[in-house]
Amino acid sequence: MNAEKWREIKTLGEFNEIRSRGSGYVVITDKADESTVHATSCGQLTEARFADKVIRNESKFGGFFWTDDLDFAMYKWDAYKCGNCLR
Repeated sequence: MNAEKWREIKTLGEFNEIRSRGSGYVVITDKADESTVHATSCGQLTEARFADKVIRNESKFGGFFWTDDLDFAMYKWDAYKCGNCLR
């Protein structure tokens, strides 16, 4: 793992810190659906969505990850760009 290139977001505090910085991208992975990459300012990145996937479901069905590189995010997680924030 290259901690400089990406990191898993494990707590609500980390999630809010990343959102407030406003730089980079957040990838939401999902075992039942496609992974999606979002700008940190995307309205689809909500505390409720994070809490549901990461805290309540203990990341069993996917997780949230931060990276500063859009191309890397799309490659590493085979992620699609969010249709709302990264058209």
